Amino acid sequence: MTYSQVKRLLSEQFKANFSAAGATLPAEAVRGLTTAGTRRYVDGANGNNSNSGLDWDNAKATIAAAITAASAGDEIHIAPGEYDEAVTIARAKSNLTLIGVGNRGSVFIAPSTTNATAMTIEADDVTLNNVGCDGDGTG
Repeated sequence: MTYSQVKRLLSEQFKANFSAAGATLPAEAVRGLTTAGTRRYVDGANGNNSNSGLDWDNAKATIAAAITAASAGDEIHIAPGEYDEAVTIARAKSNLTLIGVGNRGSVFIAPSTTNATAMTIEADDVTLNNVGCDGDGTG
């Protein structure tokens, strides 16, 4: 894990814990704690790939569509479910973070195509949190 990934993870956890305690942070304390990229959303059950993917109400239907729309440094939040797709993260999408929402194991990429690879990562510094993968191939 790179320094920037650790810093981002710790800052998000700090802000969440601080807010859960009912406290608020002054603006000067929050500077530098926010993520640099855009948050994008995927919901296999209720999303649509023609949506913007910029909030849950306008979520993309597939992880691949969200990755295509993403830029380097973005976060992709994925609703619970099994996603029947083969995902590739191209080199240009460095520092991308995929976050599975829900309990451990609730987000799973499992392509039904024979000998398919669930995920191929060509980019640097990609982070997967609570995203499982299955497939016969290697990538």
